[in-house]
Amino acid sequence: MKMPTFKTPSFKAPALKFGMPKFSGVFASSDSFKSRVLSSVKVLHSNSARSVLVVLLILAASVFVFLPDGNSKEKDTPILMDSSSYKSEIIQIADSSIRNAATVKVERETSEPPPMTEEYMNIEETPTGDFVVQAVLSPKSQTVIASGIDARIKFFNFKNGDRFKEGDVLIEYDCSLDTARLKEAQSRVRVTEKQLDAYKKLVDLKSASDMEVLVAKENNEQNKAIVAQIQARLRSCSHIAPYDGRVTNKMASAYEYVQPGRVLMELASSEPLQAEFLIPSKWLRWLNIDTALVIYIEETERNYEARIVSIHGEVDPVSQSVQVVAEMEEYHEELLPGMSGRATFDPNSARKANYRGGFLGLMLMPFTDGQ
Repeated sequence: MKMPTFKTPSFKAPALKFGMPKFSGVFASSDSFKSRVLSSVKVLHSNSARSVLVVLLILAASVFVFLPDGNSKEKDTPILMDSSSYKSEIIQIADSSIRNAATVKVERETSEPPPMTEEYMNIEETPTGDFVVQAVLSPKSQTVIASGIDARIKFFNFKNGDRFKEGDVLIEYDCSLDTARLKEAQSRVRVTEKQLDAYKKLVDLKSASDMEVLVAKENNEQNKAIVAQIQARLRSCSHIAPYDGRVTNKMASAYEYVQPGRVLMELASSEPLQAEFLIPSKWLRWLNIDTALVIYIEETERNYEARIVSIHGEVDPVSQSVQVVAEMEEYHEELLPGMSGRATFDPNSARKANYRGGFLGLMLMPFTDGQ
């Protein structure tokens, strides 16, 4: 299409020249200019999602570029660089960039993380038809001991890995100052009690008022409250073992001065350990509380009998999995929290044991494809 030319008006006015300035050298050649523009568009085309606007600007600038012609008699007459093949190639590249950018945007908006598969959860099936999942041991009861007062540690009676009995003194603070304050407060209580008895006798002799008796009584009650406060603080001067267990982490030492809230040690009970693992939610059709399983521990290379004691009340909607807790039949000295292994289920045995249905209350049907 041939663009019309516009001539300057007949009246003389300051000439306004629009467009690009006069080029010299390689840019004076239309072929060289076309090759440079095409190369720039192709580079931008490789990242279409961020360069569509730039491509369109290059298209407009390259198709409708006005260059002053030095040889033209009419200085103000613009000359159009016209090449149908050149413009067609630019338009195709721009159109392709727009389409690619739209595709990338749609993919980003509609993309979702793929669901976790059974291979991702390391689920295996043995030749005998048993199902195997990865498991980690954890203590049935665990406690974090933290300081409740600001004091200096006098005795730290257990180290990492040491065993203790319920009622043992784990940590003891230096509370000699509080002990002295307790004696002082108890002495004041005895004095105010004597004063109160004396005022009561004076009231009977009509030598004291009821107000004096009331003041003596309240002073006695205040001193008793101070005694109770100091006794409560003294009860925090030691940490007593809440159960039989083992020290799993010691984070302080004797003679250290600690502030309230400072974590001192971590404990784990000596009860049979538990195993935690993830299973596909569809296993709840046949798996239920008290379902038997075998746990193989890699550190000891031994098998241990266990039973399911807890099934969490929520299914992960992304992975379609649920967390399950099993408990060992008995305590084993060689097992420690954090050991890992494999939990093996026999679906056929579970079907016979849970004759009324799995955790979901469904009637058990013959198994097909691990269902």
